[in-house]
Amino acid sequence: MGRISEKGSRSIAMDYYKKTVKLDENFYPAHEKIGYLEFGNNNFEKAIPSLKKVVNNSQNVMGHLLLGLSYEKIDSLDQAYTQLSVASNLGDIRILEDLSRIEKKRGNLKNALEIVTSLIDIYKEPNYYNLRGNIHVDMGNLSLACINFKIASLLNNNFDLVDEFCD
Repeated sequence: MGRISEKGSRSIAMDYYKKTVKLDENFYPAHEKIGYLEFGNNNFEKAIPSLKKVVNNSQNVMGHLLLGLSYEKIDSLDQAYTQLSVASNLGDIRILEDLSRIEKKRGNLKNALEIVTSLIDIYKEPNYYNLRGNIHVDMGNLSLACINFKIASLLNNNFDLVDEFCD
């Protein structure tokens, strides 16, 4: 016999977790798995209720992260920012990159810039310099954008925005 496809096994798992929740509405590990599976299937609106139950009852970094990203996908940016802030405070500071993206979408370029700068203070990664350069472009600060693009390029030759923004 053939192997069960990944999609088929996810469907079986989803059915199992949903039955578990029907038996015990407060069994949060099942809600967590349902939320993760729905998120993984790009069903962000369906993921949100389960993920909300998880984060309301635990300090689950991944739950807050996926809930925030789900809210972002459905354009609930304020809720996305709130959940990603909690995830950042609970876990990996690199979640700040997601917060910066949300702030940029919300039009809070100054906050996005501060967040990326805090990442650069900790991690001298070219991607963060590139992000900061792009925020400076959005703010109209082309000379500061150029400086950041040059640093990104020096750290990694794959960043090629120097020619586009620098004289």
